[in-house]
Amino acid sequence: MRDLFSKLLFLGAAVFSPAFYFSCASTSDTAPKNPALSKYSDTAGAAWGCHDPKIFQDPASGIFYVYSTGWNDGVQLRKSHDLVSWTMCPPPFYGNWDEEFVDWVSKRHSWAPTVTEKDGLYYMFHGIITDSLSTSTGVHPAAAITLAIAKNPEGPFIPASKFDGETYKTSILVRYVWTNENAMPREKGFSACFNTGRESWNYGFGCIDPEFVMDIATGNLMEYTIGKTVCHAITYGSWKGGIALAYVDARTFKPVNQTTGEIMDLPLDSVPGNSGLLIAGGAGTAYEGSQLIFNSDTGWYYVFVSMSDLTYEYRVGVGRSKSIEGPYLDASNRNMNFTTGGIAGNYRLTGSKIIGAYTLGKNLGFMSPGGQSVLRSDTGRVLFANHTRTTYLSPHQFVLQVHRMFFNGEGWPVLDMNDFVEERAAPESLAEISGAYDVIITERSQGKEADSTSIKSRQFFIDADGNVTGAYKGKVEIGAVKEDGAALQARISLEDKGDFDGFFFYATNMAGRKKSGGQTQTLSFTALNNTGGKAKGEYIFGNSAASN
Repeated sequence: MRDLFSKLLFLGAAVFSPAFYFSCASTSDTAPKNPALSKYSDTAGAAWGCHDPKIFQDPASGIFYVYSTGWNDGVQLRKSHDLVSWTMCPPPFYGNWDEEFVDWVSKRHSWAPTVTEKDGLYYMFHGIITDSLSTSTGVHPAAAITLAIAKNPEGPFIPASKFDGETYKTSILVRYVWTNENAMPREKGFSACFNTGRESWNYGFGCIDPEFVMDIATGNLMEYTIGKTVCHAITYGSWKGGIALAYVDARTFKPVNQTTGEIMDLPLDSVPGNSGLLIAGGAGTAYEGSQLIFNSDTGWYYVFVSMSDLTYEYRVGVGRSKSIEGPYLDASNRNMNFTTGGIAGNYRLTGSKIIGAYTLGKNLGFMSPGGQSVLRSDTGRVLFANHTRTTYLSPHQFVLQVHRMFFNGEGWPVLDMNDFVEERAAPESLAEISGAYDVIITERSQGKEADSTSIKSRQFFIDADGNVTGAYKGKVEIGAVKEDGAALQARISLEDKGDFDGFFFYATNMAGRKKSGGQTQTLSFTALNNTGGKAKGEYIFGNSAASN
């Protein structure tokens, strides 16, 4: 469960390390000749100790930033010119805290921020849930999401009501309380919050993990009109109540009455029924860290959620819908919205596993990936950032990964499981992709078994005619080169398992053990089966065995 104690365990020594205070002016963010050489062998680098990364590219400078869960002054900040070499920056709050927020949650801490730019200003939504609320039945959670604004992406981020007191009467977007009937101390105003759990997992929305809804094909935030107000859509939420869809004013990012479109000077939860619409999770389902995107090229909305226990079996699930309000179905046609009472016991079967625990060949292994965010870069590349822990270090040692994300011929997202370093022109023939591959086919189970250990790869061989032999038998058929010349469209048909639609491409295997630091060029592939067979709804991916 995402609570203060478990978050402390994960932040651990990495957050309190002196590396946290490296200046952004450091020259270490200039890429060396072999930028991937030491990422997984040198855990002192700035990519380590990262949790819940929000990836953002400054439109003014082109520099990439990652804002993530922090402890000292609230949020961690990293920057990079190449997505490989990262530099730590000072905390972007510099002590500028919204006292209304601090009073509500009793902490000067923050989790999983998100940042966007508009008209030269930078807007950050961030929040936390804490066990700060005393009631007659014990200590229970209170949470809030608040808005901060800066003049540059490195801060300082200042609470909106302090940055522009004429426009913003409050900086808080939305609040949550476990109960608003017998909460103490009463002077905090818990009774005025209508986003309440009613002392149950089934109600309200836990106020963490805010994120904007964008069109990933253009990189622009989506716009919707409610009443007469042009709005942006956001998602937020947690195990407590599920994932909420809500709207904010597109000009100021202030709360909006979800029915009338009236721009509010109070938090969303000040109006009954105004805290958002349930689109995923609910009934105590272990979903959080949502990212909702639209792709105008495919015509689908996609919801990504981190699920399960982050200390043990975290992974990312995805579903899609033609409507922003859902229903969101995974590639097995399972609905990701749980509306029945009690803990949704089969949630682990739901949400196609776009990334989970795995070990390819003799590679370093990974576990508990999550906290994902998606970005369209200024070069048109779709990037997927997440944190992950490893099979060879302390379970609380997290590292930042950035992957390429493609959309296959069926309109589903698929990931290059390798760290994004550089691109080469795609392979163009069966002869070019022939060879031995270490392969993973994802699995889901109702229990923890499929996610609590790093799945070991099996090996198959593709010959120059596309025949597949080895651990799996079948056929590979290729199509056109897609993704701006970076990937070769392919269908992998395997006996009993079904047909997987995806791509072959060249990548950098930074987790390989064959070279010092693991930097090895590799042929790689990724694909999804949404048609049939025993592996319907599952992903397949792999690297050339020669690189592992």
